[in-house]
Amino acid sequence: MRPPREALRQRAADALRLVAACALLLAVLGFFRVPLALVLGLRLSPWLPALRQPAIRLAHPRPPAAPADPGFVIAARSIPPGGRIAVDGADRGPLPALVNVACRAGEEVEITVQKPGYPPWQRRVACREGTSLVVRARLGEPAAGD
Repeated sequence: MRPPREALRQRAADALRLVAACALLLAVLGFFRVPLALVLGLRLSPWLPALRQPAIRLAHPRPPAAPADPGFVIAARSIPPGGRIAVDGADRGPLPALVNVACRAGEEVEITVQKPGYPPWQRRVACREGTSLVVRARLGEPAAGD
């Protein structure tokens, strides 16, 4: 009979071979995408529909993304600060500001910067879709009488 230490080593080696064989079997089954339930003969049929459902379901499918409005962006500020910007006559708010301008390529838009007591600053620019324009409106001397 083997000494106890040798028997223990033999059992450990046998267990290691068994674990390695099981790992190899699972790897081969995974490679060929064989369901483990089929190999083990488990009856999972009552749960299979639930397992095949996605974990999260959207209540409403997302609509396709709308194409972005053609146009460009104006990054504007006035010197002295505190002016307001208008694009094609429509007030777009106080400065400094980022203003999205919807237009088609080549179309001209008028940019106006105003501040009470100063003459307005105006420029006409051609639209270049997908670009940005930096505007530093240097307002003139205060109007006489203000």
